[in-house]
Amino acid sequence: MAPHPRRVTVPLQLCVEMRYKDGRRAVTKLDCRVRLSTSRLSIAHGLRLTSAYGHQMKEGGKPEVTTCHSRTALTVDYIFYSAARGDALQPECSVAPEQGLQLLARLALVDERDVWTASGLPNERNSSDHLPLLTRFRLCH
Repeated sequence: MAPHPRRVTVPLQLCVEMRYKDGRRAVTKLDCRVRLSTSRLSIAHGLRLTSAYGHQMKEGGKPEVTTCHSRTALTVDYIFYSAARGDALQPECSVAPEQGLQLLARLALVDERDVWTASGLPNERNSSDHLPLLTRFRLCH
């Protein structure tokens, strides 16, 4: 009989930084729990979060990448937000929620072939092996 996977729950703190057009900024800390097991990794929390990125190119369906180097090319960087009801399947541009965040725009990502066309990462224009992520939200209240 196979042994049961070991499960451990550890605390995790997510930090959210908001920058306003007038130069103000606010930082909010959210406490979560991460549930680890020897068979898989899962994150458990009470937040309804969706990724601001679709993780696949619109044309061709190839995976978007946020890092690309000699060993791999994949998405490891994310911007998660609490989407309006019904918005989880529409990461392109969300409908205005009654309250919360509305995704207005995001910086486009590229696929692995495009990164290698630019000599991989890091390169002359990007000093990191990660591509930048950028989103614009409207806070509705």
